[in-house]
Amino acid sequence: MAPSNQQPFSQVEIERMRQLVLQHDTQNRPKEFDLNNPPKEQYSFQEYPKHKYHASGQIIIVNDRAQEDALGKEWGDVPPKSKPEWLRKANPDKATKHGFVVNDFHVAFLKGNGVDVSSVDEAIRFLDQLSEDGQVKFFDDFNNYVPTEESDEAPRRGRPRKAESVA
Repeated sequence: MAPSNQQPFSQVEIERMRQLVLQHDTQNRPKEFDLNNPPKEQYSFQEYPKHKYHASGQIIIVNDRAQEDALGKEWGDVPPKSKPEWLRKANPDKATKHGFVVNDFHVAFLKGNGVDVSSVDEAIRFLDQLSEDGQVKFFDDFNNYVPTEESDEAPRRGRPRKAESVA
């Protein structure tokens, strides 16, 4: 080793350097947090960007008031309640006026419930007499149908409810 020309530091200088290092480490410490519980930023409402909805089913995002005003009155802040017309046009011969697709299983279900229909077209004509909410209820009932033992051949679609056990 080469001889050193440096004077050893005094105890006061060493202590002062330790304080400077501690102060530096305290001020520049990376922020630590629990990954299972990260810090949460408080929500603040932002009007834009936002979605705008058209009765045809089209959705657009506007970034400011000028873009929103340019769209016109037919665009709204909430999606349209009814199914868009394009849904019925996609399969016009096999759907109700509210866009629900009808098949032979629905015909059998209607027959099993005392409705006099013999084809998909007749089933559609029958269902089109119902309001949209009535059609929603019909398709919910159809999807939740649980056949009894004497009607095992009745159609079942979707995820059926579990039959309740009688104790």
